[in-house]
Amino acid sequence: MSPKDTVALVKELSQPPPPGSPYGVPIPGSERPNRSAVYRHFQFRDKPLLSTLDPEHQTLYDLFENSLRKYPNKRCLGKRNWLPATSTWEEKFDWISFGQVGERRKNFGAGIVEIHNAINHGKDKYPVGIWSQNRPEWHIADLGLTSQSLFSVSLYETLGPNASEYIVNHAELACIVCSLPHIPTLLKLAPRLPTLKLIVSIDSLNEGEMAGHSKAAILNDLAAQHGIKIYSMTEVEEIGLRSGRPARPPVRDDICTINYTSGTTGNPKGLF
Repeated sequence: MSPKDTVALVKELSQPPPPGSPYGVPIPGSERPNRSAVYRHFQFRDKPLLSTLDPEHQTLYDLFENSLRKYPNKRCLGKRNWLPATSTWEEKFDWISFGQVGERRKNFGAGIVEIHNAINHGKDKYPVGIWSQNRPEWHIADLGLTSQSLFSVSLYETLGPNASEYIVNHAELACIVCSLPHIPTLLKLAPRLPTLKLIVSIDSLNEGEMAGHSKAAILNDLAAQHGIKIYSMTEVEEIGLRSGRPARPPVRDDICTINYTSGTTGNPKGLF
């Protein structure tokens, strides 16, 4: 389908129903005892449901690759940097381009596979947890997983330790990518997280300290007691770059992500 065809289809699907008519209409003959009819968008009552707006773009990987080809030098992700001298956030955003994001996600995805291989993980398409507030690295990690046909499992900032413990175990996560403040929480939970073997810190773990004085050294000393290895995101990207591992794009039937509910009425439930 050409870009013009896609635009025309989107325009057609955006049209409202005739005045006074509903958007959702019942499918004739779909009623069942004690159940309502099945409702569909009025444009799809008598024809198959839409599976894609463009057959050439079936996955999130495809969508990002399309943007990367079109806008390699355009702004993609931005953040405001923290200024320690004034304890404030910088007013202007610091941006990175689609091209820079594309390179980082490629290296990160390859690095994630390499560090899993280093612990003889053995599985093919597996989940990786992401536990952080919204920031560019969250998206780079997610795009990196997609580039290797892996999928993310979100751990939310608002989750308590019980829900986090349940999700890590239920999803059988071997690796969690997280911001620095969550690493101590994971290490405290480690005795009850038998599958967890890898932690990737989004934040830097080494600022040029003396040997043995860096966050990397101290945290890895604690993590080793539980059989866990901690990397920084930069280290994983460097490992991926050195590996030369090519992308492994997903297909449309692959899992993209698993999002868990808050668990307010019981244990969290995972949604594909």
